[in-house]
Formats: sequence, structure tokens, C-alpha cells
Amino acid sequence: MSKVISVTPASGDILCGRGITCYQHTGNVQFRDVITLNLPQYTDPSITKLQKTSIIQNIIDHQFKAENRFLKEDLGGWVVLSDRDVQRKVGQS
Repeated sequence: MSKVISVTPASGDILCGRGITCYQHTGNVQFRDVITLNLPQYTDPSITKLQKTSIIQNIIDHQFKAENRFLKEDLGGWVVLSDRDVQRKVGQS
């Protein structure tokens, strides 16, 4: 069993969850802007699954390059999402 380490969200972090706290968080607002910029290319019917995967990875790389983390609330604190959960989150956005 791995130990869960609680972190304090920074302004650029993406908070995964529902509610006004997550929605209005600076990192989430910026993340939605990045998603909006990539949406036309991602939803293009001629795009392949491999190209969609590449778009998702570029978005993730952009966030990590800016030192932003993807966090979720767990037992009253915030924890960093696994790489797999990050890919799932970006793919669903």
C-alpha cells in the first residue's frame, strides 16, 4: 500500500472535481482555455486515434512544462493524479 501525500494547490494546478472551487481556480480556467484552443483539431472527423493521442499528450506536456499538476481531493487533502489518470482527465475534457 502506497502512502498518499497531501499537497497544497498552486495557482496553476488543475483541480479535478466539481464545484465552484475547482471551476474558478486559476489553473482550471487556463486549462479550459488550452482545451478550447485544441478542440477544433481534436474533433475534426478526419483525425486518427493516434493524432488524438498526440494532441492529448501535447496538452499534458504543456501543463507539466509550466510546472502545473493535476490534483484530486482525497480524504480532505489534495493529491497528485497518476499519469494514467491525467491522460484520462485530458481526454475527457
